[in-house]
Amino acid sequence: MSSVERYFVTLLAARWMGLPVSQGQHFLLSTASLSILGYEHNLAEGSAIILWNAVWNEIFDQVTSQVLKFAAMKGAQ
Repeated sequence: MSSVERYFVTLLAARWMGLPVSQGQHFLLSTASLSILGYEHNLAEGSAIILWNAVWNEIFDQVTSQVLKFAAMKGAQ
């Protein structure tokens, strides 16, 4: 991700949250990370950052944890 792209994404996140553009500088963003903007409880007026600056190993750990919990629930039935 180039510095221009990183700058744009951090500005987008600031505006998504209703903050001034100048606050985008506080959103750190790594190369090859995943970020997801969404809505709190699917309400249009409740902007939220669902996931920010997650790198592959963090995403893998979260998904694996959820799959194991699901499998344990199914096995207990």
